[in-house]
Amino acid sequence: MKGNVKRIGILLIVLTIIMTLPAIVIADDANLNEGAGDQDGTSQEGDNEAGEGQEEGEDDTGEEGGDTSPAEITITLDKSLAEIEVGETVQLTATTNSEKTVEWTSSVETIATVNQTGLVTGVSKGTVTITATVEGKTATCTVTVKEVQEPEPEVIWTDFSHATFELKKIDTNINGAEVLISGVSPREGRRYRLLITADSAKPDIPNSWSDSILLSFDGDRNCFVSDDVAGFVELNQDLYVSVLESTR
Repeated sequence: MKGNVKRIGILLIVLTIIMTLPAIVIADDANLNEGAGDQDGTSQEGDNEAGEGQEEGEDDTGEEGGDTSPAEITITLDKSLAEIEVGETVQLTATTNSEKTVEWTSSVETIATVNQTGLVTGVSKGTVTITATVEGKTATCTVTVKEVQEPEPEVIWTDFSHATFELKKIDTNINGAEVLISGVSPREGRRYRLLITADSAKPDIPNSWSDSILLSFDGDRNCFVSDDVAGFVELNQDLYVSVLESTR
């Protein structure tokens, strides 16, 4: 009996070991699966985080960030050509996207000068280039300076509308005659010529000048006089007299 008891004890021990092993293995498998699951989850979360980080990085350099390179500097002037007289001024205006101060220069300051607000002043006759510069970019305007145009002096002609004309023979010369024009005074620096015609039409001045007779003013008698009219005295017809006046 003692021997049988030992066998049973051994069998029980063996059975216990055999019955216990699967549980241990199963438990180990579960632990392994749980560990694998934890690893897979951690890996997946890492991948997700990496993906999100990549997307955020793309957003930073793409749509959200945009192109951060600086804009190209530009400058323009409101005029490309201008014309002034000596002593006159013209204002030029520069438009630029730079925040720096625009510098103004003249290519020939003896012809025209420009201040640092773009105001150009004519100095002498000629053509000059005005340049506006900012951050290496330039814009130009060509300015022509002309001499001051003196206004034409107003010509005030001598009024002969109330003058008295007299054509008569000269007693001292049987073939002589003279014309007297009184009631009017000459203007300084003028020349007067007389045109006698048989036509009442207004004479053609340029063509009539060579056919006219020079008049002189007799201060003693206070009248215009010419003695070169003998050929008109004997004409038995109406005559028309015109006085031509010249400023030189």
